[in-house]
Amino acid sequence: MKRIQRVEQLLLQWTTECFDTESMHPHRPQGCTAELIGESLGIDRSNASRDLNSLVAEQKVIKIGGKPVLFLSYEGLKQKFGHKLARKHLYDSWSDFYDGVSEGNGEQPDVYDAPRYVHAASAFDSLQGKSRSLKKPIELAKAAILYPPNGLHTLLVGPTGVGKTLFADSMYQFAVETGQLPPNAPFISFNCADYSNNPQLLLAQLFGVEKGAYTGAERDRVGMVEKANGGILFLDEVHRLPPEGQEMLFQLLDKGIFRRLGETDSQRTATIRLIAATTENPKSSLLMTFVRRLPMLIPIPSIAERTLQERFCLIEYFFSEESARVQRPFRIAPEVLKALLLFDCPANVGQLKSEIQLLSARAFLSQIHDTHTNRLKVTLDHASDHVRQGLMRIPERRKELDQVLENLSTGLDLNREETEAARTEDQSLYEILEQQAQELRKRGLSEEEITNVLSVDIDVYFRKFLQRVSDQFESRRQDIIRIVGEQFLDTIEEMFDFASRYLQRVFPSQTVFGCALHMHAAVDRIRAGTAIPNPGLAAIQRQASLEYETAQEMASMFAQRTNVTLPENEIGFLATILLSVLNTTPSPKVGILVIAHGSSTASSMLEVAHQLLGTAHGRALDMPLDTDPDLVLEQAVSTAGELDEGKGILLLVDMGSLVSFGQLIQERTGIQVRTIPNVTTLVVMEAVRKAALSSSTLEMVYESVLKGSAFTQSRRPYPPVRTGVLPVVCVTGQGSAIQLKSILEERLQLPDDYELNIVPVSISSFEETPECLEKLLGGVKPLAIAGTLNPHMEGIPFVSAQEILSGEGIHRIAHLIQASLVPVHRSEESNSVWDSLSGTLRNSVKRVNPYYAVPAIIKAFDRLEEKLDIRVDTDIRIGLTMHLVLAMEKRLVTGSWPTEAAGENASACFSGECGVVADIFNAVMADFGLAIPESESSHILRLLGGVRVGS
Repeated sequence: MKRIQRVEQLLLQWTTECFDTESMHPHRPQGCTAELIGESLGIDRSNASRDLNSLVAEQKVIKIGGKPVLFLSYEGLKQKFGHKLARKHLYDSWSDFYDGVSEGNGEQPDVYDAPRYVHAASAFDSLQGKSRSLKKPIELAKAAILYPPNGLHTLLVGPTGVGKTLFADSMYQFAVETGQLPPNAPFISFNCADYSNNPQLLLAQLFGVEKGAYTGAERDRVGMVEKANGGILFLDEVHRLPPEGQEMLFQLLDKGIFRRLGETDSQRTATIRLIAATTENPKSSLLMTFVRRLPMLIPIPSIAERTLQERFCLIEYFFSEESARVQRPFRIAPEVLKALLLFDCPANVGQLKSEIQLLSARAFLSQIHDTHTNRLKVTLDHASDHVRQGLMRIPERRKELDQVLENLSTGLDLNREETEAARTEDQSLYEILEQQAQELRKRGLSEEEITNVLSVDIDVYFRKFLQRVSDQFESRRQDIIRIVGEQFLDTIEEMFDFASRYLQRVFPSQTVFGCALHMHAAVDRIRAGTAIPNPGLAAIQRQASLEYETAQEMASMFAQRTNVTLPENEIGFLATILLSVLNTTPSPKVGILVIAHGSSTASSMLEVAHQLLGTAHGRALDMPLDTDPDLVLEQAVSTAGELDEGKGILLLVDMGSLVSFGQLIQERTGIQVRTIPNVTTLVVMEAVRKAALSSSTLEMVYESVLKGSAFTQSRRPYPPVRTGVLPVVCVTGQGSAIQLKSILEERLQLPDDYELNIVPVSISSFEETPECLEKLLGGVKPLAIAGTLNPHMEGIPFVSAQEILSGEGIHRIAHLIQASLVPVHRSEESNSVWDSLSGTLRNSVKRVNPYYAVPAIIKAFDRLEEKLDIRVDTDIRIGLTMHLVLAMEKRLVTGSWPTEAAGENASACFSGECGVVADIFNAVMADFGLAIPESESSHILRLLGGVRVGS
């Protein structure tokens, strides 16, 4: 079942089961929020919102404006109201909906003082884990508040620090929301442990004191019970209350009467709802006569009983509080997140909050004099020893940890600074482009040169723009609404929902929010008659035709809903945004180091490049003429170590002794360095621009900059004198073999005197005559064989696909030919074979998300093994997984499966098993709107032909 169908089904169920026609009231909304739907189904709120808005457009769901926006199933309401329900699906507010439904029924619905249902948005929504570990406690708490006529007295049970006080406060807020208590009703909190050493004083605080009741009681004093009259009294650590105090309390609960301490001839009355809390077993620590008067017992789970996802939400929330407190954005290192998720936390949520406050304070102190950045970096160095010990538990909870910290390999960024203030300093994309164009004109570039520079770098500007939106707004939709308006944002979300379905891509919230801000600025310019420049329009139309076609459809939707027609240049920008999501994961880049003689020569050239390109990539070292070259070399070596991200460094120098620095840096650090002399500002700009692209390698940047400069003659190529051939084998010689070839070509840094020919071949080639194979390989004996299948050629080593993806196989091949390796940067969370496979496929497919498809296909293979009683080794799995992902991509792009295009037919030998294969893999295909044909099922079984062990 597709995600949107699950959303529709859940909303229908909720509407039919929970929507209460009898308790409808113009001031008491009912409905589901996108957040509630998302949490119930385990999906992102923005995805739930897009699905709900799509269902509204299909007239299957009713949308009610307001805070929060509410949704109801049209079919569910039709079951309740019948044919009288109006065919209207958008309402400005709950009162608008209420009036419409009331008019349609011809009568006003009955209203009860104590409604039996409360709308989904409530005080409990702020509790982390409300849809998981706290779901049952919240249901009990709501029942306790709503139970007629005056609710049920409640006992909260749980260890220290689980949040019993916060839970009690939420119960009070809920009582006010639902009309069970008036808005001015008191909530009085009292901790019995504060006076546990003096029972008389404890009772005096609780019930009040009559003047002269005991020595020192010089005046009448009101107690907590009187202060709580008409509201809620919360007694924490109630087991510290002495037996006589408990007896006085249950008299109050039974009859509503009490006496102050020292009173004998009069009684007082009070009406309270009691919420008590204890860390002890009620049966052994409280009088049973007292416990019986607290009929609702609600256990609150400890932090050890809650999921890691809930604990992460708590961590994020507490760090957000600290970010708001110091008014600085935070970056929390991934190691800190792991430690906080796994360390032993006996004092529960309270201890977790204290540890995070301590971490934040230490980070603040260590960076108090750092003027280079406003972002506060929280690292493992700031953590206490017992928090660090949490890292020791990573192996036992690796899988769950990977799920929680998915897409957080670089850490967690939080920014709680004022949104409006941030926006006043913000620049629209147009302002950025215009400023860069003006700068380039001042420096004498022609309009054609300006267009060439800006058209190549549009994606850089968009990544910078979207990252700034992400930093400023995170996922706070309401902040965006205040700027662009809710209807406008709804329209943008609907447009991206269409794009998501059409392109089979997931668009993160910051992309949607960033586009909303960008489009809002575009509309202002269009209405003002200001031109919208897009020097990269021709390039985007040519290089991203699918995204441009999608953007045209989005523009039509936008025009229908806003009456604003987007010009062609703006459609080009939309296509660029659709394309940008394919490269949102931060990746290592080639380092740029500029060194030149003079007090500011190098830094000035790099500063110009940074200003014009909108990036801060690269470093500069100035060398005044009276400076010792050895001192500059030491600085260069140190700077190179800081700059290197694993892809090497391009050194740009002007003349003299600086030309030899590259070789010296490489010898002393082991970092790959390439040097280009006679540097100019244009050379620096080209180098920074190329290096900023994560797909670039050091050689690519070096060759490109060298060819573009006037110093090609300084390059001294070495003709290859050695040759080698490396066959890469899969069943067909196409999909898997080509993918593995790409990995090898990207990673192997060949010596200047070596030429390696990597040849994708099918396994059948090795079964032909030796002459045919020799011809295929150019008459050269293979130095090794790689791939998903081992042809078992005597005397020739075999490197498996699993070894290549893990990196071990690439090291083996590099050793055979004395090659070096292009370093790669992988986080701890992304070093598995399957993660590597997903990363490899990401560069080859656009319609299929490999980070979703690969794990789903692997699980399908597990089921296939069980059903067919077979065992599929890892290399076969790798090959078939590659085949299936590429086959799905081909089907989505061309409309046909590879086996269909090749004219393959289903084999009669597999007639019974094809159905099993189809059933298992169609569960994966359904999420992409596909169904696997018989020819493809038969093809998979043929590829598995050599691994059957069962019947």
